[in-house]
Amino acid sequence: MIQRGIVEKLVFGGAGLIRKDGLVIFVPDVIPGEEVLFEIVSQKKNFAHARLLEIVHKSPHRIQPRCRHFGTCGGCQLQHIAYDAHAEIKKKWLEEAFFRLFDKNIEFFSTDETFCWRRKITLHAQRNEGKWILGYFGLDNKTLLEIEECPLFFQDLAPLLFLKTLMKLIPGEAGSRLDVELFKLPDATLAIRIQAPFSLPRQSRDQLLGLLRTSIFKRRALQFGSWAYSEGDFFEPIQFSALGKPYYFSLQAFVQNHAIQGEKLWHDVVDIVDRIQEKQTVFDLYAGVGVTAIALANLGHNVTAIEGNKDAILCAEKTCSHNVHKPIFICSSVEKAIPKINKKATIWLLNPPRTGISKKALELTSSKAPEHIIYISCSPATLARDVKEFIRGGWSLDSLRGYDMFPQTTHLETIAELSRSGQCTSSP
Repeated sequence: MIQRGIVEKLVFGGAGLIRKDGLVIFVPDVIPGEEVLFEIVSQKKNFAHARLLEIVHKSPHRIQPRCRHFGTCGGCQLQHIAYDAHAEIKKKWLEEAFFRLFDKNIEFFSTDETFCWRRKITLHAQRNEGKWILGYFGLDNKTLLEIEECPLFFQDLAPLLFLKTLMKLIPGEAGSRLDVELFKLPDATLAIRIQAPFSLPRQSRDQLLGLLRTSIFKRRALQFGSWAYSEGDFFEPIQFSALGKPYYFSLQAFVQNHAIQGEKLWHDVVDIVDRIQEKQTVFDLYAGVGVTAIALANLGHNVTAIEGNKDAILCAEKTCSHNVHKPIFICSSVEKAIPKINKKATIWLLNPPRTGISKKALELTSSKAPEHIIYISCSPATLARDVKEFIRGGWSLDSLRGYDMFPQTTHLETIAELSRSGQCTSSP
């Protein structure tokens, strides 16, 4: 049955919310304020999911999506909304996640680099009817969508066209799968890694390597079954610039995907810590390649950095090999490392995965009771959950800053600053 309704707001994930006859209805690809026609496709007791049929009255913020795959690919959710409006929507999501926990102003940092910002993507491939389908999973997270473009990563289509030519050299049985990772390097070249669980005949290996050596991919790694091969120092640390200094990162370790917004976030974290008090003892947990840890050590702080990724630790140690002031680096999980450290830190930096910190890490934080916590998160929901526990444990939430680190998607990065005294140490 065709129904009509007005979109109240967008919920986290990108769907529009319509209330009708006591039912909350979620409709994709809409904008707050639009009047639309829709048809319910699935329904529970109190909510339903619907299919958009027609936009009766369009929002002034509606624009033509840049990517032809928008609406079927699961990668982007906001390309149909003018950027200023979609940045404001993200700020509202952050406000809604914390409306019971924080009643002060939330500063939100948008960006001019709203396309071609990704440093890394992973494409999936499946063998079907004698050829490879290369792309992303669709909205159902099951169907593989063959892509002709991806404006979040590709500046032009040459690399993608080359990839499709390359895939023709890889034999495989029906249903075979493999993954292709692409990386942008600081010198504007690209790196590629292809991983497959099946073996590759020697003739195909030679053909594949021969074509790759003539390509724009200057670092290359292949793994087919038990055979592995790399060229161009694929596994060696790569120098990049952060906070005005040279650092190293690895293609095997995490680094912020949006270069400009990542730089802004690192700068603000260092600034927050440095303004609390001179020469603090800091635990930088989930430290990555050590950008904030090394920057804080250079400012005279006593820093212990904990990171579970061995390649990230190697990059951090290489970065500061000639520094006078160095953090102590520990390659371990937070849960295992903290109980073995005898000293007490006044500031803890937390930058865990999207799922947030573990119950054990939360217990360790409470038992060690640092005076300040700087928590960086890419999930407002898990951040709000963990901040709520910190507030119960005696900390106060002093400031919140949002960063649009993932334009065109519903994701964002947030810094939460907490203290046991409740005194705000930096202006939001």
